[in-house]
Amino acid sequence: MSTKERFVEYLKIKGIGQTAFEESAGLSRGAIAKKTGFNADSIEKIKKDEKPTCIEFIFPPAAAI
Repeated sequence: MSTKERFVEYLKIKGIGQTAFEESAGLSRGAIAKKTGFNADSIEKIKKDEKPTCIEFIFPPAAAI
């Protein structure tokens, strides 16, 4: 499962729509749906908007470098 797919799954579990999350995190509309996935700036905005649980869900410890 890709990072983007894990994040979309996280939003579904939390009951948060993609557009609503993009607005609350200060992301541009469609940032989550882009084929290219997340860039570093987007990840930083998500990290500031969400709790550490979100980051652990998206980037499990086994995926850490």
